Amino acid sequence: MMLKNLMIMALVSVCLFPPAVEAETNDVPEMIWLTLDPGGRPGGMGRAFAGVADDVNSTYWNPAGLGNLEMNEITVMHQPRGVEGLDGMYYDYVAFAHPTKKYGTFAFSTVFLDAGTSDRTDEQGRILGTIHSYFFAPWFSWGYPLLPSLSVGASYRIAYQHLSDDEGATDTAHLFDFGILYKTPLPRLDLGVSFSNIGPSKTRTTSSEKEQKIPMPRMLRTGVSYKILEDDLNDLLATFEMSKLLMNLGDGFSDELAQAVYSGGGEYWYADIVAVRAGYYYDKTGEITGINLGFGVAYYGFSFDYARVHEGDLFRDNHRFTVGYKF
Repeated sequence: MMLKNLMIMALVSVCLFPPAVEAETNDVPEMIWLTLDPGGRPGGMGRAFAGVADDVNSTYWNPAGLGNLEMNEITVMHQPRGVEGLDGMYYDYVAFAHPTKKYGTFAFSTVFLDAGTSDRTDEQGRILGTIHSYFFAPWFSWGYPLLPSLSVGASYRIAYQHLSDDEGATDTAHLFDFGILYKTPLPRLDLGVSFSNIGPSKTRTTSSEKEQKIPMPRMLRTGVSYKILEDDLNDLLATFEMSKLLMNLGDGFSDELAQAVYSGGGEYWYADIVAVRAGYYYDKTGEITGINLGFGVAYYGFSFDYARVHEGDLFRDNHRFTVGYKF
């Protein structure tokens, strides 16, 4: 197989983000593509949403937020993801939430990542076929308000990846998410915590014929949001989040904090019709640091959100387009 094919397979199997790790360590989790976050509104706010979690996007960020929804909500997102040498990539997200009076809110979501198609060649450059990689994960979520100030939530996810048609290049995992959202005694200040992709590690054989357990991309998110302004015409929200992959812990508290991802942003609504958003995303380990921007419009239940999300030197700026409806 030519170098280009090796590069492509490495890209889609390890790296939908560019981690700075050694090839045969378990510093790269299995199914890292599950850490790709969806949503035009969260994207425009710097990808800091675990402490906000006040719409259907909660299914991914913090399922506890579903417990506070009062209307049915549906959202659909499309995000093209071009990269040199691997065209045709895109990332889609669909979520629907249905609140009930007695049993909380039930939701169904799914993400689909198409990593594109490329030629498979031999060492002489002859085309043998194509490589088509794609990733798919549907999940069910539930959120419930235990108290007026405290909601809890959980999700069950089935994750499937198809790296190629080769034997052993597909896999399935069963994972769980958990979250809490707390409205503090301080007015308009909310705290959120979520754990995602909780499940057993996968056993893989390395190039040196050693078996190795590779963990799933278990993620901890802690977030805080504060409504700075809230009146008939103006709403201004600020949010901050710290997220961390929960694997190979033990480097020391300061080192673990240095490996975390920090993000923050804000959202301003005028008359609940037009919104502008901005945020900053800082991932030192993944070398993804930059400003995110977005806007939204809402009218009679319909909504449209756009976000320009910076994703490092490999993917650069990506554009998320989301439409939604509340009823």
